[in-house]
Amino acid sequence: LEAALNCLTEINNPDRGAWLAPLMLKNHLLALLGEGAASREAGLAVLRARPWQISLGLKLYDQLFNQDTGKLPPGKTTLLLYTWNKADDLERTFSALAPGAGLLHKIVALNNGSSDHTAAVLASWSEKLANRLEVISLPVNTGAPAARNWLRSSEAVSASDFAVFLDDDALLCGAETGRWLKAFGQAISAYPEAAAYGLKITDYASPHCCQSADLHVLCRENGQALLPAAKTAEMIISGEQLSDYPPGHSHSLNRAHERSFELVNPALGAADLGLFDYIRPCASVTGCCHLFRTEKLLTHGGFNLNFSPSQCDDAERDLRLAAEGHFACYSGLGNAWHLQRTGRGRKMSPAAYGSSIANHYKLSAHFDQGRVLQIMRHQFKILEQDILRKFEALEQA
Repeated sequence: LEAALNCLTEINNPDRGAWLAPLMLKNHLLALLGEGAASREAGLAVLRARPWQISLGLKLYDQLFNQDTGKLPPGKTTLLLYTWNKADDLERTFSALAPGAGLLHKIVALNNGSSDHTAAVLASWSEKLANRLEVISLPVNTGAPAARNWLRSSEAVSASDFAVFLDDDALLCGAETGRWLKAFGQAISAYPEAAAYGLKITDYASPHCCQSADLHVLCRENGQALLPAAKTAEMIISGEQLSDYPPGHSHSLNRAHERSFELVNPALGAADLGLFDYIRPCASVTGCCHLFRTEKLLTHGGFNLNFSPSQCDDAERDLRLAAEGHFACYSGLGNAWHLQRTGRGRKMSPAAYGSSIANHYKLSAHFDQGRVLQIMRHQFKILEQDILRKFEALEQA
């Protein structure tokens, strides 16, 4: 990092609108090196020249006003994990998790009918973690939604204030210092009313490559944005009536690619240069590593079994709550490495690909256009208020 930083020379003048990429990179590298003041100054120099750069402004706000990085979630936290035939990945997941296991009230792992050596891996870690790990073994694979609901109903969750769901192929970064859990604590402190909290997910094989950050709803009609983005935002923010929108699309399988909306993930495939290192509200967070207040997890319904065996059950629950006026919260101040590749780097069998497409289509069909527009209106209002509040604070500072 220091060698890379030394290669950046002061060849540009931000006041003249010159090339600002070196300063952007300098902001990121200095932050990684723990040079907070110098990192902020480099970032502010860019923001003065480019005040429309929202991601950088959100990051700088947290650097200036959200510096208490030692906050754990206020209460007991139980970690929940379900697994099916991923014994080797599970071993790596526990190896990354174990150094910070003492910060957790309990770890509950559900063996979802695995036929490989998963049982041996869990038995080994049960011994290593003593009474910290509870293992539930099922004779058959019930699928992800049912497994989540089973874990959700465990006594350990009822005895905790917070519950975290972790994938069996996700490696928590900074577990020995509790950095990932403290990132959740910061998000809870900033947005205590959120319905769910999620972390930044990066690719284990290419750690500089993002997989997921904050997710937002974009409405579609015949594969295209329903209205030009700027007009859509303007209408939703102003609260204009949207009764003139065309009716929802026909729910026929041959038009499954023409989903009425999608969850936009701007981080997917992007280089992780620090521009997702912020906390803010969103429509949904990835289920790879997400946290709930126990009260909200138990009182707002479980995960939808229609999305078995896997995928989209977490997003459906987030959107269901968004339609009721709630929102999720993303924290890029902590992250997990995902062993599973996404996008073009991911290899899927035809059967798995078909199941994925079907569940994404089911997610789209699960919400009619009126509910989607309601979610979008609510989402844009919260985002606008959040951005204006933070940029006003930056300007005053």
